[in-house]
Amino acid sequence: ETGETLPINHDPQQFQLKNPGEAHALNLRNAYDEFQTAPPRERAKIIHKYASFWRFESPALPKNFADAANSLMPKIADRLSSIEVEQLKSQISNKVPQAPTARIFAEHFAINLVYNLPTCMLSVDMADLATWKTTPEEAHRIALQNLADRSPESFKHMAPGLLMGPWDDNYAATRVLLQDKIRQQTINGDPVVLIPN
Repeated sequence: ETGETLPINHDPQQFQLKNPGEAHALNLRNAYDEFQTAPPRERAKIIHKYASFWRFESPALPKNFADAANSLMPKIADRLSSIEVEQLKSQISNKVPQAPTARIFAEHFAINLVYNLPTCMLSVDMADLATWKTTPEEAHRIALQNLADRSPESFKHMAPGLLMGPWDDNYAATRVLLQDKIRQQTINGDPVVLIPN
């Protein structure tokens, strides 16, 4: 459907689709996460969107931090895939593990750094931060502020004591980090937050 005539190989270790010469690869992690969180009626569109990416070269991150900063965003994911799998890969390949840019959140989750584009998200690693001459702390601070700036809406009151975020994008669950927005709600007792998978 996308016009690809060459064979496409699946690399389960890297969770990628590759052409035989490995000159072109499509990372499946973001696609899988988005597919999992989408309503069933939207999943065919997601498959079509990521299939269309195969026909285009992956965009590159900006060379300068000033050009990248406005599009940095935090992204919540499970801790296993964000941190521990990468550490395990380093051990298996006998490489020195790279310090992760992800931060542990609520024990089972991690906050990743991504560069947001209209049609995809690019992961940001320590090498990217080194190129930009910035620190993980500064990048996370800016990413969180970007998320807050893009989230002017308030929570929807679904029932007494039950609130739901109105956001229908890839960062809906990540807005649990906007604690000031949660504190603004009238809640009896301590808030209990559910993060959809």
